[in-house]
Amino acid sequence: ERIPYDVLVNQEGCTDESACNFNEAADSDDGSCVDSGCMDPEASNYDPFAGCDDSCVYLSYTCSELGDPAWLELETGVFPQIQATTVGVLTNMEWVFHLDSVAVDSISNVSFGVHSFQLDSVIGDVPGMELDYLASTLTMNSEWCVEANGIPSISGVYPLIVVGEMFIQVFGQPFSIGISSFEFVVEVESNPFPIIGCTYPTAVNYAAFATEDDGSCIFPGCIDTAALNYSPHFNMGGGECVYPQDDPLCPEDITGDGVVSVNDLLALLSSFGSDCPF
Repeated sequence: ERIPYDVLVNQEGCTDESACNFNEAADSDDGSCVDSGCMDPEASNYDPFAGCDDSCVYLSYTCSELGDPAWLELETGVFPQIQATTVGVLTNMEWVFHLDSVAVDSISNVSFGVHSFQLDSVIGDVPGMELDYLASTLTMNSEWCVEANGIPSISGVYPLIVVGEMFIQVFGQPFSIGISSFEFVVEVESNPFPIIGCTYPTAVNYAAFATEDDGSCIFPGCIDTAALNYSPHFNMGGGECVYPQDDPLCPEDITGDGVVSVNDLLALLSSFGSDCPF
């Protein structure tokens, strides 16, 4: 069967040479052009819009992977962007901030070569957890670690933001393009189970997240029954005891029996004229 001449001349296909399905024989573009990318959902650099498979990166985003060559496949940002935990559960989290070799200006959308990033702080907090990091200056294609440890006490979604000043290269010299920020999130879920701990706010080991008291509350104070400031509520020593003879409100009680009586007078007379030791 003879093919019509116009079909041979006007072949449609992808005419974009940067696309992974570029068709050099196509005369007109049919809108089918796609970019290559990692097509494995389990990979760190998974691209759901990729049309052709490319190299994949597999990272667990831990501080032990700082300097791994696999980071070179990723853009600047904090990884992972979302982590989850539960109220009342001891939690240890790690994030890695990766600085790419290219920065995109948010206003002009123009790409520049990165010189460095002056990392100043992490804004935000998660109730019950403490963030651990060191302010520092990163050069392109390098990583930085953020850690969080503790027991989350309140459920919710807590955004955290890495803030610093970005410098690009202009004729080989650093030039600031202003403050840049990169967000990551901690999701704290409510705990469906009873959380055991001390539920008394005045105790030194009070756990705000506890829902069921376990009798572990610690109340330090004077536990000597002979002291004036003894209380049966104290269950651990640590408070300074005040005894009758130490009570500044009753200096006349010389014998220290808690009562000003003849015995105190006799004690005073028996010592009358004696030198007091210093």
